[in-house]
Amino acid sequence: MVYNYHTGQPIGGSVISYAADNKKCVPVASRMNLPFGWTRKSGLAKIVIFAAP
Repeated sequence: MVYNYHTGQPIGGSVISYAADNKKCVPVASRMNLPFGWTRKSGLAKIVIFAAP
């Protein structure tokens, strides 16, 4: 494991990476409500962006 961060809610969707200002960025969607699979409801969806130094 390279990095561990607790978002407080499930991560949903695909994870992508891109470069901005010569930094590698990885955005992930958190707090996703799906009609199937998860029995726990979460709050409003949010995007968490991680950037390498």
